[in-house]
Amino acid sequence: MEYIPLEGETASVIGGKALTFDGASPTLSTTTSLVVIIMFMLIGGAAFYRYVMAGIYRLEASENGVRKSNEAFRGATFGVLGVFLMFLIFFTFNRDILLSDVGLGALKSGGVIRSGGGVVSGNAATPSRSGGSPSCMTKEEAIAKLTSPSGICSGTTCSFLSGCNYSQYASIIKSEAAAASVDPKTVAVIMCKESQAKPNAQGKNPNGTYDCGLMQINQPGPCDANSLDPQQNIKKGIALIKQKTAAVNQSYSGIPQKLGVFASYNCCANGTVPHSPSADCSTATGFPFSIPKWACPLNPGDGQFNMCSVKNYVCGIDACLSQIQL
Repeated sequence: MEYIPLEGETASVIGGKALTFDGASPTLSTTTSLVVIIMFMLIGGAAFYRYVMAGIYRLEASENGVRKSNEAFRGATFGVLGVFLMFLIFFTFNRDILLSDVGLGALKSGGVIRSGGGVVSGNAATPSRSGGSPSCMTKEEAIAKLTSPSGICSGTTCSFLSGCNYSQYASIIKSEAAAASVDPKTVAVIMCKESQAKPNAQGKNPNGTYDCGLMQINQPGPCDANSLDPQQNIKKGIALIKQKTAAVNQSYSGIPQKLGVFASYNCCANGTVPHSPSADCSTATGFPFSIPKWACPLNPGDGQFNMCSVKNYVCGIDACLSQIQL
């Protein structure tokens, strides 16, 4: 099951599908291999033809025939040597191209491009012990983090505030946040994570919707002047934060509810509720207490936008929140 974010983390896609080379349809690797094989066959066929013509010219037993025969033989020999040299090059530097594998498998799990210009790397995944989709952490590692003083986000450092000039929107943030009774620092840190405080940041999601402006507000149509207007965009972002705060009503031991708000802001267009209880990480499966889906590393879902990605988003924001100065 794939989780698609509501805001921000926009994938770089081709034709609405994530980059992949799997499936029964022709792929880049098989096409490249076919082209190489056809090229070798054509050159080999041409060389054979030249050898035949060299023999025919030699049968003329004339000076002109011998000259033509020598030229044809020389050309065919150079062609064969050229093919052999190309084969040696392919075999030495990338022999897999001769076997329908150009070594592009890494694109299946490569990074995704944010609409705000930053880059979010793909999650390192390990096979799930309970089956299903890959896990981004073992059960033992997750329990160790949960029971540590720093909680599930322990070890995460702030990495995206550098270059985010959120202070230029401080007056708007503080006035709109005060009117909605929302923490202004939360607004600023989400803004930096979503767009790096770039008012014209925008991107198209795989589901055909668009993320617009400072707070990467999701809408069905392309971004326009109104959706990119800083005041209007921040106001909509604050309204969304307040809506998510009201919706996050589950409490979990050791996990602040504000983290659930961050998770819900980022996820999910397919109806998944990231702050709802996880079936894989609960007391029934050996955890000391139940935790939400976004914090559970087991069976997080397939694709780039799984719960491991949401957790990275949440913990990244939490690590930077204390550094915001308004």
